[in-house]
Amino acid sequence: MSQPLYESVDPETYLKLAKGLSSKPEGVAKRTAADRAYYAAFLTSRDLLAEKGYITPYYNSDDHRYVEVALK
Repeated sequence: MSQPLYESVDPETYLKLAKGLSSKPEGVAKRTAADRAYYAAFLTSRDLLAEKGYITPYYNSDDHRYVEVALK
């Protein structure tokens, strides 16, 4: 298995950050909130799909494509 490029972060951590940022009026905060919410959804989807045997994650950027294909 490949080594992750970054330290693993719990999806709930990203979701909490997204919620906090989304309440700020600055556009950059809202864009970052959307990015973190997407990443929380991606990580949750990746882990659930792997747990159920639909994908084998490699913990790199290719996993985004594997999740997309599996969810279609």
